[in-house]
Amino acid sequence: RPLSISAPSNAAHFFTARYFNQDHLVNGGNAFYAVRRCEYWPLDRNTGPSSNVSVTLSWNAAACPPIYITNPVDLRVVRWSGADWISEGNGGTTGTPSSGTIVTATPVTSFISGNQFTFASVSAANPLPIVLAWLRAIPAQDGTVNLQWLTSSELNNDYFEVQHAGVGESFKTFT
Repeated sequence: RPLSISAPSNAAHFFTARYFNQDHLVNGGNAFYAVRRCEYWPLDRNTGPSSNVSVTLSWNAAACPPIYITNPVDLRVVRWSGADWISEGNGGTTGTPSSGTIVTATPVTSFISGNQFTFASVSAANPLPIVLAWLRAIPAQDGTVNLQWLTSSELNNDYFEVQHAGVGESFKTFT
């Protein structure tokens, strides 16, 4: 999937970008609601320490299902500093929840070897999903139903809330 940069200030300066459709395996404290864990882009500034560039990342729901972007305004491009996720801001988005792009708010000025870029959300409006392995509903003899589920990964998940509703009824949370 594409990552694009603005033109470097010197035509002799160059950058190398790669894309990985997998977990970046980086954990660190940050001020974000959630950091995307299913894809990342390493971006290296190979020459030209003075060339700073704007970075544009793309998303596609098929790369990391389910669709998780509901409010692009709350997305941020983030960069791993070696110790923490640093916001490079949201300079604008294009597209839909299914696919689109986001550009940094200003040119990126700091690059470390193996810099990793990905998305983060500053609110719950863009829930970056858990991965549900399976869900089972097992009827019991007394007329109740036992629910069982297994997740294969979770990030920033505190609890699950189970709700139910009959036909034409509003959902109610089990307590």
